[in-house]
Amino acid sequence: MPSPSTSKVKCVRSIPGVCSANFQIPNRDRYVHPVFAFGTDQSAPRPATVVAISAGLLLFSFWGLPPAWYVPVNLVAAVGLLWLAQRIHLTPSELGLGREQAPAGMKWGIAGGFVVAVVLALGVAIPATRPLFDDARAAGIGPGLLAYRALIRIPLGTVLLEEVAFRSVLLAAWRRVASLPVAVIGSSVVFGLWHIRPAIDLLIENDVAADGPVRLLVVGGAVAGTALAGVAFCWLRVRSDSLLAPALAHLAANSLATVFAYLV
Repeated sequence: MPSPSTSKVKCVRSIPGVCSANFQIPNRDRYVHPVFAFGTDQSAPRPATVVAISAGLLLFSFWGLPPAWYVPVNLVAAVGLLWLAQRIHLTPSELGLGREQAPAGMKWGIAGGFVVAVVLALGVAIPATRPLFDDARAAGIGPGLLAYRALIRIPLGTVLLEEVAFRSVLLAAWRRVASLPVAVIGSSVVFGLWHIRPAIDLLIENDVAADGPVRLLVVGGAVAGTALAGVAFCWLRVRSDSLLAPALAHLAANSLATVFAYLV
């Protein structure tokens, strides 16, 4: 029986004795670039695949979405990433989505969320750090909009996509081609760069009057800070062996920060 990557040549009647058993030609449909060879033996994650996923995420991060489209588009993006993970043969356990991984993820996620809550509460309570929670986006909004942001927009529009992207698909793809430390650093660096656009938007929405170098410093600090947060989330992901752990900690960080910004 011929291999899947070859096809036989039919017997040539004009040349006696020449039959397909003696001649095989490659199936050209199998020769595609490894980055796009989904569904074939060549489609397992490779360095080029990791670079392509990272580049796609960064391009997507600069796409400004109208508020009404933020949650649905990001939900579709998360589903698309999981589809891509399946096509490049990443298993549910590699993605941190195995059913047996959930109990440990819940335990570590609750613990991580508690630590985040304590740190944020201390930040609000200490006068020197309280101004860090000032955010014009939370000023003047009503309880209904606050609830929407904390309970719908952040969990479904932000945390779900970012955890699927960075602590599930990208981290798992990295771990196929590199060591765990390299995978954590690679995923976290892209996670930090993902926040360039949000950091710029935050400066604009809070009407921060600063010259170029100062703005660059602020944005650079935001990128570095979120990259370090990415390392912490990756640690939770690896330690618990579940995506649920970093997702719960991430949810606590973003939603509680929004609530505290509203309260101060």
